[in-house]
Amino acid sequence: MESDNTEKRKEYLDTIKFCSIFIIIVTHFIEMFRPEYFSFWSTMPAGLILYGVSGKLGVAVLGVLMCYFAMEAKEDHPLRYFFKRYAYFLAAGLFVNAVYYVFQIASTPFNLRYFLAVSVSLGDGIFSTFWCMRSFLAASCIAYLNGKYHVSAKIILLEILLLFLGVWDWTAICLLGSLAWNLLRNERTSAILSKWYVKVVLLFFVFIAIKRPEDQVTYYLDGLSAMIFLMVTECSRTMRAILNKPKGMKYLGKYTMTLFLLHPSIFHLIGTSLFSTKYFYPSLLVSFIVVFGISTLVLIPLSIVLQWALDAYNWGIAALVRRI
Repeated sequence: MESDNTEKRKEYLDTIKFCSIFIIIVTHFIEMFRPEYFSFWSTMPAGLILYGVSGKLGVAVLGVLMCYFAMEAKEDHPLRYFFKRYAYFLAAGLFVNAVYYVFQIASTPFNLRYFLAVSVSLGDGIFSTFWCMRSFLAASCIAYLNGKYHVSAKIILLEILLLFLGVWDWTAICLLGSLAWNLLRNERTSAILSKWYVKVVLLFFVFIAIKRPEDQVTYYLDGLSAMIFLMVTECSRTMRAILNKPKGMKYLGKYTMTLFLLHPSIFHLIGTSLFSTKYFYPSLLVSFIVVFGISTLVLIPLSIVLQWALDAYNWGIAALVRRI
């Protein structure tokens, strides 16, 4: 989820990343202040599009993309790669957990030992939205190893199945990105996906697959849908051209990690403050949209600045790792 600085950046994938984080922050804002608005998700005609679109779908897409990128990581040693990834997630966790305590959003009183234990373990005991970071770390490291040692699609599929049988469901879901990367380099797969009618059928499957009540099976289908959509996009010149057009989305797609980290606290602080005044009421749709807009306008520049700070930190960690 961190910004990708490879020389041949696929900017159309940044548009997908932005759409995913936008789904996450919109659904979280609704959940925080007006859960009743989720009725739009099951009411026609909006429900035809919105039903099945959830924050978990956004997380699944980001996780699949993360492992897709990890297959091309250039780090020369697995331990160095793991250290860099862990250091990045650790810094993010320490920051957001500190924010939760500073602004008194955390549900528990401050305890230094608990704060450090949760942060070092990448836990979600303070910042609940951090629930997926352990899975992201594990999946990205496995994907890196798959790419570095040219692991076959069959072995990757076996990894995914074994993780599904265990307790690492979201790690398995993320690793579908590793499988997608491998399959796209298979001439037979690419030849099949080059046919327009195959793409249409697969996109229709994606549309249908996410249209179900949210449960564990839904998450698996979300991951599979994200993988299929990614593969179709990579094999479709038309889809890549469409996704390359929205410059704002491409730009903000580079900041998905910090948008993800900051949006709960920003929404809590600004949304709660504005809705507590006599000028804004969450029950009024226009008022609700205005507060969401104000909160997002504050969120975006802060996310950009935080990403710059994390990138600078990451470059420092990379320099340190090269000396190890």
